[in-house]
Amino acid sequence: MAAVLVSGIDYFFRYKDRTEEGYRWTRAILEKLEAVSPAQRGRLLLAASRIAWQSGKASASKSLATQGLAAARLVGDRHTEAWLLLEMALPIFDDPGLIEKTAVSAKMVNEAVGIFEGLGDTAGLAYAYNILGESWRAVGEFGRARQAYEQSFQYCRETGEIMRECLLVSNLAILAYHQGNYAEARELAISYLKTLHRFDLRLWFLIGLAELAGPLAKLGERKKAVRLLAASTTLLATMGLPYPPSDIQEIALYTADIQAEMDEPAFAAAWSEGQRLTLQEAVDYAVRSA
Repeated sequence: MAAVLVSGIDYFFRYKDRTEEGYRWTRAILEKLEAVSPAQRGRLLLAASRIAWQSGKASASKSLATQGLAAARLVGDRHTEAWLLLEMALPIFDDPGLIEKTAVSAKMVNEAVGIFEGLGDTAGLAYAYNILGESWRAVGEFGRARQAYEQSFQYCRETGEIMRECLLVSNLAILAYHQGNYAEARELAISYLKTLHRFDLRLWFLIGLAELAGPLAKLGERKKAVRLLAASTTLLATMGLPYPPSDIQEIALYTADIQAEMDEPAFAAAWSEGQRLTLQEAVDYAVRSA
């Protein structure tokens, strides 16, 4: 029963800022995996893989997805198989062998797309093209990434997945930054934050604060950018959470770009100010004059 419960509510753990609680639950159940019915194992390992990824445990996530894929295929669970293929395809952005692995990731996504098309699963297709976009973004293929994200958008509009659309807006903001379109990146990042604020999703909002910092700095608002980065990092730490693996690379880039444009005392002073912001103060400060 616990395995069925965790498999069914992993979205609750991941989107309601209870990732670490979800990770503890899944680890406890996985210690007794042999007691879980074969039909349920793939779904449980899928949930565990997703939760591990969001907890910053990328290697553990991949290992769990690999086990889950074998379990799903053993019982012919094509739907779970497709979702696990996508978890395996998620790029680890700081992986030294990332470029070589991108072709493998694209193959996994295409395999998942074929399964979802056969099942008529539009939500699965939306996620698949998002993962394809992540794979291309990770290796600097920004044109291909945009095409994949826009394909995902089309499917999201069919399903009405507001949260998925919201995350795609964030991804497009990152692309705009990489392509030097800083005003577009700023507007997209603010749009993402305003939408998220309606759903009280603190984790994703705090990630969004950090992603807004990059374009703000490029548009001359460096102190504000540093304060938002500091608030994001500090408030995430109080929740016991790191930045997810798919966001670390860009946030490190934004931080390095800002540090290159500010002297050290000014950066440190702004960082200290940002560390003192509460979540609500950070929310108000981020969208002020937006």
